[in-house]
Amino acid sequence: MPIYPPVNIKARLRTDGTVVVNQADPGDGVGVLAVADATTTPTTNPDGTHTVDGLSSNPGGIIYAVGGRLHYRSRAGITDELAVPLRRRMMYAYTNPNQTSVAQAGFAATPTLSSGTGITVANADDADGPLIGYTSDTTNRTMGWVSSNFSGYAQAQWAPLFYARVKTDPSAVTSVRYYIGLASSDLSSLSADPTTQHAAAFRYDTGLDGTAFWRSVTCDGTAAEVQATTQAIAVDTAYHLVVEVNAARTAVRFLINDVLLTTHTTRVPGASTGLGYFVRLVNLGAARAIKVGRVTITMN
Repeated sequence: MPIYPPVNIKARLRTDGTVVVNQADPGDGVGVLAVADATTTPTTNPDGTHTVDGLSSNPGGIIYAVGGRLHYRSRAGITDELAVPLRRRMMYAYTNPNQTSVAQAGFAATPTLSSGTGITVANADDADGPLIGYTSDTTNRTMGWVSSNFSGYAQAQWAPLFYARVKTDPSAVTSVRYYIGLASSDLSSLSADPTTQHAAAFRYDTGLDGTAFWRSVTCDGTAAEVQATTQAIAVDTAYHLVVEVNAARTAVRFLINDVLLTTHTTRVPGASTGLGYFVRLVNLGAARAIKVGRVTITMN
């Protein structure tokens, strides 16, 4: 028998473990959660600063319905429709399976690929999906993918979310510089913190950073903010890297493997400055490699 609550309670837990919410139509489903249209859509972000019934909360996401369609709001304030995203644009470049070529959708052109004497490009697929591996000698130093347009694929005011899947050198992560993210120009040649560029990116530079942990970097065209994350960088290891600018352009959040590691609230890129993408490795004296699977950017 169902456990009937007082009539002023709008949800009940049944003896079979299902939940019934009387403002949503379950459509005769069993073991389903029916979500009613939100009478008040979220106005703030689920960033862990709020309380629920007097209890503290954790950062996460909110799912709600509008017009019978599910929507999601992230901790950064990015809102999108689930199942069939309509509100946000998406651009991506990706490695083709078992090949050494790259395809793209939404970008004006495929990423510029490192090539030439001293750089070897090879298929490097693994269990997590297709990869392309770039390996250099000690002379040809810079490898990976770089945007063909740094003047406007993204802008901070469009709340961009950048994602890249990369894999580190299979032998060592010494004598190396990794730079991955969004910026107004390619940062891979910098041996110091950016100053005149606008940027939101991950970095690891053995000459500059020292300890073997990823860094998060933002720059507003004047100076940089650099934070050390708690994510170690290891040899022959895949990482899912996310850079997320919030809707108000007041914060940039950095996630690795779905874990929020740092949040920058100063030195955020300029609102309307054009940003391009890059996934780059520079060897700093020894032959090194980087493997790249895909890059995705979504934005308003």
